[in-house]
Amino acid sequence: MLTVWFLAVAVQCALLFFIYRRGRAALLGGTAELPYPPLGPDAPKVGVIIPVAGQRAGMETALRSLLEQDYPCYEVVFVTAETDDPAVPCLQKLAAECAHARHVTAGRASRCGQKNHNILCGIAALGKNADIYAFCDSTHTAPRAFLRTLVQPVAAGETAFSTGYHVVDALDDQPVTLGYQITVIFMRLVQAVSVFTQPWGGAMTISRPAFERYRIEELWAVNVVDDCSLAGLLTARRGHMHLCPAALLRTPIAAHARKQWVAWFDRQILFLKFCTPAMWHLMGLGLVLLFVPTLCSLALLVSRPIFGCAPVWSAPAAAAHLVFLLYFALALRDFSARRTPAPAWLRAFVLNYWLLGWVYVRSITCRHLHWHDTTYHVGAGGRVISLDKHTKHV
Repeated sequence: MLTVWFLAVAVQCALLFFIYRRGRAALLGGTAELPYPPLGPDAPKVGVIIPVAGQRAGMETALRSLLEQDYPCYEVVFVTAETDDPAVPCLQKLAAECAHARHVTAGRASRCGQKNHNILCGIAALGKNADIYAFCDSTHTAPRAFLRTLVQPVAAGETAFSTGYHVVDALDDQPVTLGYQITVIFMRLVQAVSVFTQPWGGAMTISRPAFERYRIEELWAVNVVDDCSLAGLLTARRGHMHLCPAALLRTPIAAHARKQWVAWFDRQILFLKFCTPAMWHLMGLGLVLLFVPTLCSLALLVSRPIFGCAPVWSAPAAAAHLVFLLYFALALRDFSARRTPAPAWLRAFVLNYWLLGWVYVRSITCRHLHWHDTTYHVGAGGRVISLDKHTKHV
C-alpha cells in the first residue's frame, strides 16, 4: 500500500507542477498583444451579445468598458428576459448614450436556459449585420484591446472559435473571497493546457458561418447552458477552440457570499456533468488523485509518531508531500494583483480544496440545477427536460 501511496503522490505532484508551469506563461503574460496585423475599417463586423439579469454593483462600469473598445466596427446588444428587469434603466441609459448599443427583451425561456434564450434573441436582433458573434457577461471589466484581441484569430481565418477568460481581483482577505479567486486562478491554469481548453461564455467569439454550419442555434435552443454545451459539440465534431491568453477580463470581488460561491461551484460542476460527462468523470479521477494521497500523507504523519506502525521513511516523505502542496498553494499568489498575507491565502486554499470535493460528491446524484430564478431538470447532453420558475430576480 505504501508503494501505491508513494506513486500516487508522485503523479499528483507531477500533474500539479505541469499545470502550474504550462499555465504560468498564459496567465502572467495575459496583457501581451497577439501577433496579428492591425484591423482597419474593413475588419469583420462584430456583434457583441450581452445577456443581463438583475442589477449588480459595478455592472455599469463593466458594460461601459465593453462599449469603449478600440475595435473599428462593432455593435452591442444588451438582452434581458423582461422589460421590468432591474438592469433595464441602466441598459437604456447606456443605449441612449452610445449609437452602437441597443437593448432588446427576449421574454421568458420555456425550453432552454434563460441565458441561452437571451443570447439567441440577441443574435436574431443582429440578423446578417454581424460577421462574427462575440458573447460577453455583464459583470467583468474589459481593457480597451479586449475585443480586438479576442476577435483577431477569427478575423484572420485561423479559427472559427476563440475564447478568453477572466481574473478575479479580491478586494479583501475573507476566506470566501480569496477562495473564489483561487478557484478562478486554477481554472485559468487548466485552460492553458490545450487538451483541457474550453469555451467560456463570458468571453467567446464564433464566426457567423461556423455558427450556422455547426447548427449552434438548434443546440442552444434546448440546452441549459451555452459554453459547456458548445464544448460538447466541438468535441463531437472535432472542432477547435482557440485560446486567446491576452483576452482577459477583470472581476473585482469584495465580501463574496459563501452561498453565492457554493451555488456557482455547483453550476460549474453540473454543467460538466450534463454537457461533457467525459470531462466530469476525468475531473472525478483528478479529485481522487488530489484527495486520497493528501489524506494518506496526513494519516502517515500521525500514525508514525503515535502508533509507530509505518516505516521510518514514511513520515518525512509525507511531510515533504504536504510541504509541496503548501508551496503550490503559495505559488498561486503570483497570479494575484494584490499580495495577500500567506495565512489568509492558505486558509482559503484549504477551504477551496475541501469545498471542491464536497460539491463534486453532491453532484453525483443530482439531476437538476438552480440558476437565478429557475430550477432546470436536465437530461443527457444538457438538454432541458423541464423548468420551474421561482421568485424573479433572485
